[in-house]
Amino acid sequence: MYVTGTNGEILSASTDNRTYLRFRNDPLGGTSQAKVYAAEAPVAVSVNGDPMPASAWSYDSGEQVVMLENLPVGTVLVRFR
Repeated sequence: MYVTGTNGEILSASTDNRTYLRFRNDPLGGTSQAKVYAAEAPVAVSVNGDPMPASAWSYDSGEQVVMLENLPVGTVLVRFR
């Protein structure tokens, strides 16, 4: 799993390549979007420790991409399994 694109800036990122991807997001405007490559859909997404509503992210199994919308500045945690 890794960030494949964003219209903001990723300041740092870490993963164990199995259960989570964490990155610090810095939007160029008020919010940003990010695409994350992942072999499976996440079980949860949070921003700054708060759960992100399911309407703010989606998973395309054909492309194996998680699309994250309206990300504020801060730490994003995408959890798997």
